[in-house]
Amino acid sequence: MGTPVSTVATVDRLSPARGMPTGGEYVTIHGTGFTGATAVMFGTIPASSFEVGSDSDIVSYTPAVDTPQVVDVTVTTPGGTTATSPSSKYTYLGLIITGPESPVPPNTPYTYSVTIPGGPTLPTPTWT
Repeated sequence: MGTPVSTVATVDRLSPARGMPTGGEYVTIHGTGFTGATAVMFGTIPASSFEVGSDSDIVSYTPAVDTPQVVDVTVTTPGGTTATSPSSKYTYLGLIITGPESPVPPNTPYTYSVTIPGGPTLPTPTWT
C-alpha cells in the first residue's frame, strides 16, 4: 500500500453568501474534503474564526473589510487550497444613503432612502 492521496477540497456553496463589511457574520461553507482544514480566507484576509463541522461543512465568521466588495472564499487543507468559482464568492454589501441636500426647516417632513446594492429592499423612513 502506498501513501494515501489527498484530494483538493471544493467549495460548493456559501450560506449566506453576503453580509456587512463590519465582519463577524456567521457563514457556513458547504463543499467536500474539509477534514484537516488549516485556513479559511475571505479574499486575502483570514476568517476571524472557523470550525470544521464535517468533511462537507465549515462554520466561519467573516473578517471585517474597509469597503464593500466581492471576495473569493478559499479553504486550505492538506490536499491544497480550493479553487475559486462562482460558488465561492462572498459579497460584502454597502449602504447608499440619500436624503435632503440642504437643511430642512423644523417640522417639515423629509425622507432618506437606504439602498443596499445586491441586498434586500428596505422600507423608506420619513422623519418630521
